Amino acid sequence: MFTVTQQGAVSVVSGKETVTEPNLEELNRVFEQCLIASSPRVVLNLAEVPFFDSLGLEWLLDIADRCLARGGQLQIAVPGSLCRDILSATGVGDQFERFDDVRSAVRSFTR
Repeated sequence: MFTVTQQGAVSVVSGKETVTEPNLEELNRVFEQCLIASSPRVVLNLAEVPFFDSLGLEWLLDIADRCLARGGQLQIAVPGSLCRDILSATGVGDQFERFDDVRSAVRSFTR
């Protein structure tokens, strides 16, 4: 299950599920809430996300593009060791600024 919380003007999406094909429909529903804003600022909290598959990585890039197209940005926070390795090995992680905690990711939008 994935949820959205607000920290000021920033939406923080958190979950405990894998970012894989069976969960992408739910993730899309959650992110639609974030994309309503004219300039969506979103942090994807990966602290408890155990794994990404190739479709999940494609989804991540697509959501980042959708945020940018609306004048916003997607940040990644707290990737666990496996997610960090997957993001690095595939080069997808190079597309994002990553943060060691959610608070730093949220604060990054004010610089």
